[in-house]
Amino acid sequence: MGSKHFEENSKQIFEQVYPHIKYQRLGTLSSVIYLILDKLEAQELCKKYGIDKKATLDKDVELSEDIIYTVSVNQQKLVKENSLLKQGGEFLKDVSRPVRKSLDEDEDKMEYIVIAAVILIGAYVSQKFLSETSTKNITSPALPSKPIPTAICLAVPASVVYGLTLGKPINREKMIELIEAAPEFLCLKAEEADQKIIDTINQEISPDSQLKFYIRIDIPNGQNIIGEETKYVIKRDIPANTEGKIIQLGRLRDASILKSFKRI
Repeated sequence: MGSKHFEENSKQIFEQVYPHIKYQRLGTLSSVIYLILDKLEAQELCKKYGIDKKATLDKDVELSEDIIYTVSVNQQKLVKENSLLKQGGEFLKDVSRPVRKSLDEDEDKMEYIVIAAVILIGAYVSQKFLSETSTKNITSPALPSKPIPTAICLAVPASVVYGLTLGKPINREKMIELIEAAPEFLCLKAEEADQKIIDTINQEISPDSQLKFYIRIDIPNGQNIIGEETKYVIKRDIPANTEGKIIQLGRLRDASILKSFKRI
């Protein structure tokens, strides 16, 4: 039976908690909650239900009775639909309190408090879980970022661009090779790169030349690398299988133009 399992679980929890509260006479319910939940959750729960750290044992028992009575009696259909039954039950509960307080041992009272704490914590955790789940469900899934044509601008030794041709396509692997060899680099929107005047000289490229050449490669979807500060991130975030196009290639006429570039 489910009730038997609940009783057994409650007893196990009490046996684990009792040694920590055995000699406590103030704030027992609060202490049980702090023993089971982490500090922030316990603070939130105690504040929500007005659980006092300095409450006497009998005050905690009264609150525990209210909690247990609410879930065991008030939620019954007949009681919910009949205000007289509800009032009668409340009256009997209040009248019997002094008798129970005088007859119950402190250990019995603490066991009652632990059961109430278990019910409170269960309600708190359930409400928190449902609230988080609801938030996730109503949050729109993140839309993929809109492709932005991007210019990868590099200053490299001439030998690195040997064999490349203006206007020709270039694959991702070759782009990464060029980025690795570039001491100066810049990634920006293609439309912004169009406004930059970088003067180059058309010159035959020698495979062993160390003259500084400028190359601009445009890719259609480089939105994740725009403005990046490190070559590592640029190489990592260039989209897989993307293909670029060589927009500009030539020897730099004036290297001072590179002052706005990132440097390794």
